[in-house]
Amino acid sequence: MKIIKNQKRDETPTSINEGHQNQFPIWRIIRLLGLLVVLIACLLGYNGYRASLPGKYQNLYLEANQNEDWKNAEFWARKWTEVDNNNGDAWLALGDALQVQQKWQELSDAMSQFPVDDKRVRKILDMRGDLLVSELNDIVAAQANDLMLLNLAPLTASARQRLTYIYSMTLQREKLSQLLRDSVQLQCEPQEAYYYLFSLSNLSFSDGLLVTTKWLKKRPESEPLQIAQAIFSVRTKPGKSQSLFDKEGVLPGDFSLLEKCKKNTLKMSKYSLTRFIRR
Repeated sequence: MKIIKNQKRDETPTSINEGHQNQFPIWRIIRLLGLLVVLIACLLGYNGYRASLPGKYQNLYLEANQNEDWKNAEFWARKWTEVDNNNGDAWLALGDALQVQQKWQELSDAMSQFPVDDKRVRKILDMRGDLLVSELNDIVAAQANDLMLLNLAPLTASARQRLTYIYSMTLQREKLSQLLRDSVQLQCEPQEAYYYLFSLSNLSFSDGLLVTTKWLKKRPESEPLQIAQAIFSVRTKPGKSQSLFDKEGVLPGDFSLLEKCKKNTLKMSKYSLTRFIRR
């Protein structure tokens, strides 16, 4: 009987087979490289497309502008600002289209987004200040706008003149006094500065009730406006001007607004109501 001796198994082939199994197939590498190339091409193409949009929208805006098609001019100008938000020319284009259509609120909103690093921003803010006071009657926004403008350009006389008008008409004597003194020191005070400086304790305007009532329609939540209107309503005598007021609105000689301010516990101490009423 033959005894079969245990022989060592040759594990080399098995090891080779396992090596082949673990090796990453070359076709997969090629496929991944191909996908990577396609992805990079798509990304470059998209970036190129995005880069071409400002010029495309600008040309479409100019075409609409030339044809005086202001609705489409506005549309393409808005598209231009969306893809090139820091381009002052895009915002100016939108502003032109809105101005022609007399869309004052939208024009004001567009002007407020003009790039601050553009050297033309001072002129834009100055124009916006005029717009807010003359067309929109939004003195709260006008005040914030002009303070921003003075922060950028302290010698802007027109901004100081508007703030002088706002502070005086709303009887904010402390702010008015500080503004006028700063203006005189900088030698850019408005012509009426000295008149207001000498009459700070006795600010009075024949159209005060009319103006504050008009401003309050835009900003009914404004506390300085509420108080100024209440004071003017008490101090204004009924007369021919009474016909200028709405029948449902406040009338000269009306004390109800003053009582309302007191009930709402507004900060009326600054306005020295007793002195105002006695005059």
